[in-house]
Amino acid sequence: MTYPEGFGPPPSTSSASIPVSQASRPLYESKGWMKLLGVISIVSGGLSALSIIGIVFAWLPIWLGVLLWKAGNAVEAAHEAGDAAQFLD
Repeated sequence: MTYPEGFGPPPSTSSASIPVSQASRPLYESKGWMKLLGVISIVSGGLSALSIIGIVFAWLPIWLGVLLWKAGNAVEAAHEAGDAAQFLD
């Protein structure tokens, strides 16, 4: 296909052409919120474990909090290292 003069094909938007630091910026900017919600969830699960009925279901918010905390740390490490493989894991 030929393009008129001054125009060309649209820029490539493949993941290989976008730097990792640019692709991970939205997640990197929200890492603080992920960690905060992780801590709140862990504390909430710990408090609900103090009741008789809550001890059965307390593992769910605790586990969610741990996953949020780990995700925040992983995004931070991938953004700072600029490693695509670490970002996609």
